Amino acid sequence: MAAVLPQGDALAIREILALFAHVFDNNDVAGLGLACTSDVRVDIGPGPSRTYHGLGEFADYVRSRSAAAPDHHTVHTSLLLQEDGSVRA
Repeated sequence: MAAVLPQGDALAIREILALFAHVFDNNDVAGLGLACTSDVRVDIGPGPSRTYHGLGEFADYVRSRSAAAPDHHTVHTSLLLQEDGSVRA
């Protein structure tokens, strides 16, 4: 039988993803700390991606984004519990 993610954990993950999308899409650098830890690692883009380490480096990237960058939506997010206990969303 597959492990089941507790409902409270699933809700918390969906809420943090929605918050992240909101602050990121609005270039809200001050709000990034609400959605990311100081040691955040963000990989952006398929294939040869760009990687940002730490809140400061990621905030610099957010400041540089074009206002025309596409928005993110977190409707019907699938959560997949991995064997090691991590969750893919």
